Amino acid sequence: REHHYTTEAYFIPNPNATQEDDGVVLVIVMDGPANTSYLLLLHGITFETLTTARLPDYIPVSFTAIGLVESSCRKRGVPTPSKP
Repeated sequence: REHHYTTEAYFIPNPNATQEDDGVVLVIVMDGPANTSYLLLLHGITFETLTTARLPDYIPVSFTAIGLVESSCRKRGVPTPSKP
């Protein structure tokens, strides 16, 4: 999308994967025109959009929020993301 800027993508593997790249890719996107940010989840194999979720705050593209995601994953006992 025009004027939408992404942070670094992170891969979250499916714990029951039967093939490589089975999981989701998590990307934080800054929506320039709206001056907001959202999470974008892509299918790990096809890269089709699974869903988006608007964030309550604007996150600049220079900010790496993966530490927040990893902390949240650890608290919930789910695998932490890894770089694709």
